[in-house]
Amino acid sequence: MEEGQDWYSGSSSGEEEEEQVVAKKQQQEWGRKRKEDSEEEWEEVGAKQRKKKQWKEEEKSSIVRDSKGNPISKEKQKFLKEYAQLSSHSFSTGSFYDHIQDLDDLSSSSSSKSKKNEKNKVSDKTPSRKFINSKGEFIGEQLEFKDLSKPTKPSKSKKNSSSSSKSTSSSSTKGIKNIASSINVDDLKSYLRGCQESDGDQIPFKLLTDYLENLFLNATGSYSARTNLNNPELPFSLLSNETQREIQDSVQDIPEQLLVPFLWSLVQRLIPHLKKTSTSSKGIGLQILIQAISRTKPICVVKNHQNLKDTFTKSQILTKSATPLLLWIFSQITDRSLALSEWFQFLLPVLFDPSQSEYHSNIIAFVSNIIQTRSSVIMDESSATMAYERLMLYKASGKEIPKELNELLPRLMDKNFLFSKSNPPKKFFTMLLGHSATEKEALRDEVLPALVKCLESDNTFFTIWEEAYPKYIAQSSNLLLYITLNWEKLHEKIPAEQILSLGQKFGQTNKTLKRGKSKLSTESEKEIEMCNATCKLLKAKLKEFGEKKGKSFICTTIIPLAILVAGVVTYLAKCQSGECIQFAS
Repeated sequence: MEEGQDWYSGSSSGEEEEEQVVAKKQQQEWGRKRKEDSEEEWEEVGAKQRKKKQWKEEEKSSIVRDSKGNPISKEKQKFLKEYAQLSSHSFSTGSFYDHIQDLDDLSSSSSSKSKKNEKNKVSDKTPSRKFINSKGEFIGEQLEFKDLSKPTKPSKSKKNSSSSSKSTSSSSTKGIKNIASSINVDDLKSYLRGCQESDGDQIPFKLLTDYLENLFLNATGSYSARTNLNNPELPFSLLSNETQREIQDSVQDIPEQLLVPFLWSLVQRLIPHLKKTSTSSKGIGLQILIQAISRTKPICVVKNHQNLKDTFTKSQILTKSATPLLLWIFSQITDRSLALSEWFQFLLPVLFDPSQSEYHSNIIAFVSNIIQTRSSVIMDESSATMAYERLMLYKASGKEIPKELNELLPRLMDKNFLFSKSNPPKKFFTMLLGHSATEKEALRDEVLPALVKCLESDNTFFTIWEEAYPKYIAQSSNLLLYITLNWEKLHEKIPAEQILSLGQKFGQTNKTLKRGKSKLSTESEKEIEMCNATCKLLKAKLKEFGEKKGKSFICTTIIPLAILVAGVVTYLAKCQSGECIQFAS
């Protein structure tokens, strides 16, 4: 028994030794791998540290490189950093005014770091003005800093920086008009050149915005769209002619794809200043640039339509706070066709809103100035169609039309005034056809005669009507019924052959629609049956009218002529037989 135990214990100890050897080899292998991994990790850490050290050395030596490895100067770093947040800020979500507040917070936080330094600069010798009321009591004190903040700009010229500081410091005592007229054109040109040398097209123009804003920062008085409805040329007209040309030339050089979003950013920055009730000169530079862009490249205003609609309209009507702003912007547009298009698009609907009656006279005066000349204001077909439709709906709405606007309606609703004469306006006819089955009697009385006038003026409209029929079955049936009931008055204006041929084509189209694979709705089937009945009624009316006209022709022309001919023949026969009465000579 003991021998068996010895044998068993001996074999088990051998296995344990083998397992220990294997485990030891595995530990050695794992240790080797960990060592290799740690060496790689340390190499990465070392590389990062060396890179970080290299960056610190570059920072110490004031060398910063762009994505291509080119060095960037300190001045360029400064203004790029300041405007990076603004250019990359997204306005796609949240409240617009919240975004504006966010931008204000960003700009204020960037300057908060230097507040302590500014306080340290103010010594006991800093001059100040004490404010004392009528009773001789001290109510406040304002420090006057000799060295005011200067606008950020990349120009290396000391002359430019000194001129901008002079202009800024003078704004604290001068009015807006004096500052605008005293802008040095040479300083402005050199500033613009410095901007162009520093970077591309978009950022220098943002710098120009700040440059103009700082000039008027502490000026007395204010100009805003809300207070200058009767003088929309302000504040741009306050500038000298040379300054106006210089700013407009700089606008002209900027690509349109950059100018469109930049104009919208100016409008966004201007709104908070307009909402404030207290008078302030803030926003004068923004207004000047908005005027320059709208006058030089008005297409930039048109391409911001969707932004204007999304931000400033409610139920397709401008909000009360936005009306004076857009009226002021549109007044800058010198192209009459574009200006009239904007009036129809945004300003005409305001006349529907009685709560904005204070602006109605300005809106009517705006369009009166556009159409005061005799020449036509040709718009594109879509804009002209929209314009006519809005006036037609306004006229048929039953609302009281102001006397001044009522006098302009014949001119505004003249197709020759709005549309090009080269091609018949297809969209215009289709728009009218879409309203021809309305339940509003006043609107039908406007639409149906207008459609008949189209058919009278050009036979091409019959082809346009035929193409539009499948989408406007009920409307076409209503127009056919109107023509049928008024055929006695229209038979000389509309060719009977063409209207009968069109009715037959409508019948064939109805058969095709019924045989189609897609099942028609109950309403569509009723419309088709109604149109078939109207076509039969039209055919019967034209036949009856033709027969009545034939009978009328026999009674009024053939019978009297036959009686006359019979009398002449009888007379001649009697003359031949000698029975004629001989008149004495």
